[in-house]
Amino acid sequence: MISLSTTLFVRCKEEFLNCDVFDSHDELVGVFEIEELKAFQYSLPEAHSKEDRVIKTIRFLLEKGRHGKQAVLVTFIQVLIAGFIDKEDERHSRLEELLKEVEEAINSLAAQVSTTHEKEKLAGQHTPISIARPVLGQVPSPVVIGPAISDKPNIPETRQHGDILLINKYCADLMDELRKVKDARNLFGDMQKVIYPDKCKRLIKSLSNTATLVQKFSHVIDRTEHLPLVSHPSRLQLAEVLHHLDALLKKVMRATSTFCPDSHTTTNKTITKRQDVYQTLNELAQNFDKMRKLMRSFNSADFPAESDAQLAGANEQTTQGHSQTSII
Repeated sequence: MISLSTTLFVRCKEEFLNCDVFDSHDELVGVFEIEELKAFQYSLPEAHSKEDRVIKTIRFLLEKGRHGKQAVLVTFIQVLIAGFIDKEDERHSRLEELLKEVEEAINSLAAQVSTTHEKEKLAGQHTPISIARPVLGQVPSPVVIGPAISDKPNIPETRQHGDILLINKYCADLMDELRKVKDARNLFGDMQKVIYPDKCKRLIKSLSNTATLVQKFSHVIDRTEHLPLVSHPSRLQLAEVLHHLDALLKKVMRATSTFCPDSHTTTNKTITKRQDVYQTLNELAQNFDKMRKLMRSFNSADFPAESDAQLAGANEQTTQGHSQTSII
């Protein structure tokens, strides 16, 4: 089986959703008519929607690993580019870019695995073998083959614990940002209150900090080695929500910048701009709530039991560490 980073998995999903061949099972089966993919043609998973079909197909192709020397997923993307998308179509260039990223990621992973196996092989060749010479009147010591048990801590478990704490910290910080976003939404929704340009500027600055936090959290979810595999639904869903949050934050900052110069006026044009900011802030708050719910299931499903308590403690500590002042 081949694995992808969460970010690249989501990229594949987004690009495949734009491809017509995923509209139905029969159309998708047609892509597998070529010799290199024909072996998998009649084992494609059934799905209840286009999005479900895309996700299941990506996982299916990753599970099949390689056919010959090339990853099945790479072959599939090549077939889409060559036979199902016109060169003049903008999707053609996006798929070519995706193909390059997928190839680089899979080759990089293969190189890492090869290096690890080589190191293990070399370590095995130099493993000392100690054979005690029996002494008259003594019971012979057992033959010891392989390295002695190390007193060093279990590094993977240590790293996993650190990753869990880091994720919980980001989640706690983002919950504090949710409160600020809701405060801003309520202000923009109250048409009786005047919003001056200086408040808009403070909002933009605060949202920029929130966007940086979301991007860092997304990077942690993507790079963490000792969390569940990318195919785990909770991890994939969390990555998608963070990706959407980042896009919404950029959208609301642009809308606020447009609204800012005349924010204190009450013309029809200004009111429309204010409503745009309010609606985007409302959608942003809803997605933050979605992230919070996902983190609960993500924690309970994937982490040790104490993680829920750590998450609650991190939220309490963050709330106590921040004053109740609004971002604007």
